[in-house]
Amino acid sequence: MRNVRLAEREAGPVFLDRGIPDVIGYFELSGVPVPAHLEKAAGVFRYDKIFLLRPWPEIFAQDGERRQSLEEAERTCEAMERVYARLGYRLAEVPRGSLEQRAAFVINQMGK
Repeated sequence: MRNVRLAEREAGPVFLDRGIPDVIGYFELSGVPVPAHLEKAAGVFRYDKIFLLRPWPEIFAQDGERRQSLEEAERTCEAMERVYARLGYRLAEVPRGSLEQRAAFVINQMGK
């Protein structure tokens, strides 16, 4: 919620790696009840565009930042998809391709 408020101060587009619906997805994935304040916040703090980047086995690697296995990442992606859909978002799935191709896709989608 803090990041959304900070982003509102910026003049141009701001990209957030994770949003409030993602937190809800993690709660649901873990089998933990979602706190009511998060459900409320998901309705108050809305995002203009949601980009979905599915786990990509050919480039997936665990490291210090990415601790999930590929299977866990796939389940997480499915959970996020369900939550965003339930909240009324239409996801823009970024197609596989080079970094330049994916960046071009995102830039192109920003105008739509």
